[in-house]
Amino acid sequence: MKTLSRSNKGQFSIIAALLVSVILVTSIMSTYSMVRHNPIPDSPKVLSAIGEMNIGIKRILDFSVGYYGSILKVTGNSIYARTLTTRYLSSGLVNLARSHPDWNPSFGLNSPPNVSTSWFMPYSYSAGDISVTYSLKALGIEGVKYETTSALEVTMLESTPGIARMYVSNDISNPELGLSKNNFWFYKYNDVDSTWEFVNPTDLVVSSDGIYTIVVPSGIDHNAYFVQVEDRRGLVATSFYSEDSVASGIPHYTYTLDWPSTGMLDIYESLDTDTFVIEVLQNGTIKWLGQTIDISPNRMPIPPIAIKSFKMNATINGVNMEVPFQVEDWASNYMVPLGLSGNTNIFNNKIICYICPNLNRHRIIKS
Repeated sequence: MKTLSRSNKGQFSIIAALLVSVILVTSIMSTYSMVRHNPIPDSPKVLSAIGEMNIGIKRILDFSVGYYGSILKVTGNSIYARTLTTRYLSSGLVNLARSHPDWNPSFGLNSPPNVSTSWFMPYSYSAGDISVTYSLKALGIEGVKYETTSALEVTMLESTPGIARMYVSNDISNPELGLSKNNFWFYKYNDVDSTWEFVNPTDLVVSSDGIYTIVVPSGIDHNAYFVQVEDRRGLVATSFYSEDSVASGIPHYTYTLDWPSTGMLDIYESLDTDTFVIEVLQNGTIKWLGQTIDISPNRMPIPPIAIKSFKMNATINGVNMEVPFQVEDWASNYMVPLGLSGNTNIFNNKIICYICPNLNRHRIIKS
């Protein structure tokens, strides 16, 4: 009897242990399932709110970089463009906060937005980055730091005559594959109106690695040309192509001046001044004392590039060297002087004068 009793007790203990194990396993599986399929009720809302804020900030930066480029093209003043862009971005964050008053959002810029361009080069870009810290106090979210970048990059590649090849990328150097022929504009100078016009290509092919092959429009010099690329966000990058520029990475025109007639030289030598003025027009014409100076090679229109891209050399005492110079802004058909041009101002029809040193006296203006 004792043996049977002990056996029964042993069997009961085993069965009880098995039941406890089943209950524990069932409880763990049930709890895991509840956690997995029923997370904290507010988590989806919190994650959705953060995602929506981040997307909103990214879009504001996209628009701001495009806005900066638009102002720069019109005014040629990078400082002015950057000031307006900072205001525009700040107002965009204010409007983003007002879009969800129930979240009680607040934003703070960790530093001024960094926007910049490099145009009219074989590698050109428009870019900007931002660092923002924000809170959504009604959702219990404090101090979220978000950093993002917006960019459009264009790299000119080796091409054959009449065919342009370029690599286009966005943001973090991802290939940009969504552009059409309406996103590409070739610069064509109109001699009648003395303005640059934009011409779309008629044929375009894009490969999966972001390389665009484009037929250069008629009327464009196949050996040297400018092409502006604008994406769907409004970001712009203008690149320059010539065989030399792709090889060296430095686009350039070189003008060699031949002084006017002997009578003009007599006037020059009689001038009692430390400086003289050479007018440089955007259509490529160069004048001194109202008379056109012959240049070699033939006249080529000057694109709207930054003043800092200009270099001037002169022969002094038989030695050819780079010399400093100053550039003036004018308005109302050269009737209203606006002052000296900034180093980063864009050369256009309002900027027409070089103030050069009078090399006859071997004195040089400090620029």
